[in-house]
Amino acid sequence: MLKKTSPSTSCSRCGAALPYLAAQGACTTCGHYIGPAAVIRPPGALPNYGTAWEHMGEMGVPRGFTLTLKESLFDPGRFFARLRLGTDPFMAWLFALTAASLGITASVLWRTFFESYLPAGPPIVPASSVSRLIFIPVVVTLQLGVVSLLCHFALHVGGLRQAPLSMTFSAACYAKAAAVLQVIPIAGGVASIIAFWIVLLIGLAGVHRSRIGRVTVNLLIPLLFPAAILVGAIVGGAACGIFIEHIFKETLPILR
Repeated sequence: MLKKTSPSTSCSRCGAALPYLAAQGACTTCGHYIGPAAVIRPPGALPNYGTAWEHMGEMGVPRGFTLTLKESLFDPGRFFARLRLGTDPFMAWLFALTAASLGITASVLWRTFFESYLPAGPPIVPASSVSRLIFIPVVVTLQLGVVSLLCHFALHVGGLRQAPLSMTFSAACYAKAAAVLQVIPIAGGVASIIAFWIVLLIGLAGVHRSRIGRVTVNLLIPLLFPAAILVGAIVGGAACGIFIEHIFKETLPILR
């Protein structure tokens, strides 16, 4: 039976008052699991589990999208703590496609706008830009799939994997909210890439119940080994070159 908790109830982790618990019985502040105490949400309140995007049936698509966008970008810690209580990977994928479509479309329009002021005159939107828009679903899906697999594998190797691959994929999808930053002219592309990785790190830490620092280190380790080998090869090659040059200079007078 659905019920409201006592006002005196508080979270054992963060101490926040719990007048309402999530459907999965978790703290709405830090996401700490408390128990199966499903309760009714107050009218108009945000969902305590999943995302607003997943509840767009009751709050509408525009509001569900904008609220999810706002939470994932500006309050990712709480957003992903709530996400780990339960989410739909398919809905997360749809959100990523929507955000990426808005961002890429804005990027193409800005490019066309600025090129119209070039001496050559107003340009025709190039075929590459049209193809970029058409293949958004394919490109975004491949990007998210590869990123999710690599991140999940790295976390598994580091012993930090606490959630299934579907949760890692969902975290990557909602981190794609950063794609809308491409609506910012000139600097939007760089800003969206940086924001994506920042939000993704926070998201992975949230869904896998770890710290951002440990997640970052575990993701960098697979990159450090090839980098170390490459640096070692470069340094070793340079050292061999210097040694050979030294030997050549020493032996050349003798040969003469």
